[in-house]
Amino acid sequence: MMRIKRHDDENYFGLFEDGMTIRFAKDPTLPILPLHHPELEDICLGTLCDANCPHCYAAATREGVNFPDALDHVREHFGGLDLNDRPFQVAIGGGGEPTLHPDLPMILETFRSLEIMPNITTNGLHLSDELLSAIERFAGGVAVSCHQHLEPAWQEAIEVLKPITRASLHIIIGEPGSAERFWNIHDSQDGIDHFVALPYQALGRANHIDVIPEWDLFFQMAVEHRSEQIAFGASFFDHLQAHPDIRDEIEVITHEPEVLSGYRIMDDSFRLLRRSSMDPRPKFD
Repeated sequence: MMRIKRHDDENYFGLFEDGMTIRFAKDPTLPILPLHHPELEDICLGTLCDANCPHCYAAATREGVNFPDALDHVREHFGGLDLNDRPFQVAIGGGGEPTLHPDLPMILETFRSLEIMPNITTNGLHLSDELLSAIERFAGGVAVSCHQHLEPAWQEAIEVLKPITRASLHIIIGEPGSAERFWNIHDSQDGIDHFVALPYQALGRANHIDVIPEWDLFFQMAVEHRSEQIAFGASFFDHLQAHPDIRDEIEVITHEPEVLSGYRIMDDSFRLLRRSSMDPRPKFD
């Protein structure tokens, strides 16, 4: 899949091919402005999840729901946009566990038919044969959350996914021991597209803890590892800006959060573009 997006009012030009985006500021002397039509949208299909993660920022529960009209909303909203205004990609997650939604295979097919690459973030507990077939045919990639209490599930899920899609691992950095755990997983796993470091956030069910020592240790180890398979969650932006020596040392490209992305909840508010799954306020007034 190859596409181009051009938004002159936001000083943006982007080229997308096979999961890779190259973007330019049309006027390189000026910044890219927040995109009203993002190149990436985080998509929430519901609030239902049975993993009971103690630090879930979305506070998803077994009592949550799948949004029943999510597929219709996908068709109505994204199908109603000009191709230039559609995102290059969507990340389906950002709330409950998306693989519990019965329409997910058709949602993946619908996004692909609209020339939007769908990706999934999952805990790996509910990968049915039907869903695996849809992932192989339509998804750009699947990220599996590596929570400690779900280790047997994500270990099994990643082995099933690696032969059929780009498989990545999401690992949260902040709790004591999480930095060392990240690099132990990194060094022990083969065939992974990216290891994504996500900063612990005191949201939802997550308690307030002092994350800075663990973040500092993680980035010190990143300098030592020199891995080209690491990606960093957008919420690390401020920390990396405050440590330009580390940012330059690991050669990470940073963009101010939410400039290129947005968050959309596929309930009756589906027309509203929000800032992010961490900050669901409207992106624009």
